[in-house]
Amino acid sequence: MQQSSTLLNSALKAIFFIHLVFTTWGLQSDWAPTSYFFYNLLFLMVLLWGVHQRESEQPIVMAFYFDIICFILDIVNVGVFFPSRSGSTSRRFSAGMAIVNMLLRPLTAFFLYKVMRERNALYGGSAYQDSGLTEIFGNPDNRRGRYQDMGHVAAPSQELRAAAAASADELNTLQKV
Repeated sequence: MQQSSTLLNSALKAIFFIHLVFTTWGLQSDWAPTSYFFYNLLFLMVLLWGVHQRESEQPIVMAFYFDIICFILDIVNVGVFFPSRSGSTSRRFSAGMAIVNMLLRPLTAFFLYKVMRERNALYGGSAYQDSGLTEIFGNPDNRRGRYQDMGHVAAPSQELRAAAAASADELNTLQKV
């Protein structure tokens, strides 16, 4: 269990450093808007949170969501702000590194999903059940954590019903005597 946790943490660190390098290279020039810096910074901070808080899948779920959102925002930013052919070499290099960063995001999402499932299996999960994509998009019928809902009363098991019936029979026998 310790080795698996260490391996997962190493994968998260690798994801963090890869995106840090490509985001930094993508920001070397002035082609990108400030929002590019902002949402990539948030993504990197959530990844660091996931590296720090090893016992929970919640930071990884957040990183997964951020990764998908960043992918969409990267497409918009590159499409709108990509430097023209007359742009300098540094601007085109910077935009090219932003494109590489964007192309790595689906692969990152895949690994974050794997880490999320592993953490859920190792630590029991909290709000998400291991049921494919429902843990990502949320199925209200499937959101059960480690604790039973306060308003939900579980039906007694067959064993409890049999024990209660036997106790009632004994009590009736004793009252007759």
